[in-house]
Amino acid sequence: MAGQSLTLTAEFPRSLRGYSTIAVDDFVRQMGTRLDSLQQWTEAQAAKIERLTAQAQSAERNLSAYMEKELAIANAFVVIEQQRLAAEQEIELARENARIEIDEMLAEARREAAAVVAEAQREAEGVREEAEARRLAAEERVRALQAEYDATVSTIRRTLEAELALLGDQASVVQMTHAAVAACEPGRSELCEAAA
Repeated sequence: MAGQSLTLTAEFPRSLRGYSTIAVDDFVRQMGTRLDSLQQWTEAQAAKIERLTAQAQSAERNLSAYMEKELAIANAFVVIEQQRLAAEQEIELARENARIEIDEMLAEARREAAAVVAEAQREAEGVREEAEARRLAAEERVRALQAEYDATVSTIRRTLEAELALLGDQASVVQMTHAAVAACEPGRSELCEAAA
């Protein structure tokens, strides 16, 4: 009935002592105007209710989508944290294995060095009992063995230091990854974009 005007008309029987027809017609027109006004207000309220209902449904859909995104982000943070912890454990295990390997290498190097020194001392004892010329040759041999021992220890030390430096670099990469993840927390997206 939108836009239609309700015009009330009524025929009343005439009587000698009845109501004034002008007053009755005027009253009927006023009632028609009021009914028209109420009808327009009702239609406007119904349209407003439809609009608000549509907005509420849209807001509910948006809220549901945001909640799903929030859950996905929370799950992603959990996965990232688990990966970070696993990486830290792996690095710690690698460090421990490197320490064990270093200790074993150093023990082996000491045993070898002790054997070399013992052999050199045995040879030196035999040489001392021989002529002076053999003694000088034996001392030269001991010096050569000592140089070989020093070179071996130096080579092992450089190898071990290089392995430790490599492990340190891997730990730095994990720390930078953790810093990038922390920068991507909600409310700090501009840091995440800058880190990317």
